[in-house]
Amino acid sequence: GLAWRWTGIEREQGRKRRRKEKAGLQGEWGRH
Repeated sequence: GLAWRWTGIEREQGRKRRRKEKAGLQGEWGRH
């Protein structure tokens, strides 16, 4: 019951985290 729910949450958080990291990398490259 809960297992799939948590994996879904992890996936969503990972997606947001990756997006933030991508934006951060682009910001770093833009600065240099």
